[in-house]
Amino acid sequence: MPARINPHQLISIIFFFIAVAAANFYGTVANAQSDRPPLPNIEIVQPDKSVPPSFAAFSGIWLGKWNEIIYTAVAVMKIRPDGIGYIKYRWVNKVGEDYTLSKTALAKIENNTLSFGTVKLTIEADNPDKAIGENYGHTQNGPNRLLSFFMKVAGTYATASPTNTSVASGSFDGVWTGSGTCRGPGTDVNVKITDGVVSGVNKFSPEGSGQISGTVGPDGTLVNGRIGRAVLSGKFDGDQFIGNYNGFREGNTNCVATLRLERQK
Repeated sequence: MPARINPHQLISIIFFFIAVAAANFYGTVANAQSDRPPLPNIEIVQPDKSVPPSFAAFSGIWLGKWNEIIYTAVAVMKIRPDGIGYIKYRWVNKVGEDYTLSKTALAKIENNTLSFGTVKLTIEADNPDKAIGENYGHTQNGPNRLLSFFMKVAGTYATASPTNTSVASGSFDGVWTGSGTCRGPGTDVNVKITDGVVSGVNKFSPEGSGQISGTVGPDGTLVNGRIGRAVLSGKFDGDQFIGNYNGFREGNTNCVATLRLERQK
């Protein structure tokens, strides 16, 4: 009759095998990391307070390995307050080679996910330095899906963000109202400035197309101004603002629209 194992012995045996499996797993990972080439020197601009924390969490360099085969790096170099990120995406074609070169591209951050091209990175809820990556593409054999965990490293941060040194915190704070128009009576616009950060809406634009954003420089110049998808430029002067952006007349023809605002007392 075989000898019986009491529960305490069984628990000890289970933990022993778990420890051995974990040691083998992490040893394999450590050996595999030795194949990763040195990271390129990419400067990261530290997000300032105008960038929402959920967007700023993506700042840095993210390292992964598609399907445990292809080393990859996503460098999120700069993030705008509207969730647009400036990135470089690089990967290693073969073991022993360096990272591929890449041009700066734009990515969109929404709902804890950064997306560009066929790639998506979603930050895990319980670990802001870890993300799940998905890459959907096509090969000659049909649709192709690559997966990887990504870990964030800080990268080389710039000494200061250009926005940090240009925002006039408080000088133009308040509620501003006015109208934007190509010609005619125009549409109602409400803007609020808090600590130099601009937010607002063109009230009669199609849903989502009239959001206003940007920051205010020390001399009143609007920095990174947007109204919907259009670039908004202009300057705050005392209690007035005059700016321009690409608008649409009836019939969807382009025009250069003027935005006029006054600060409410």
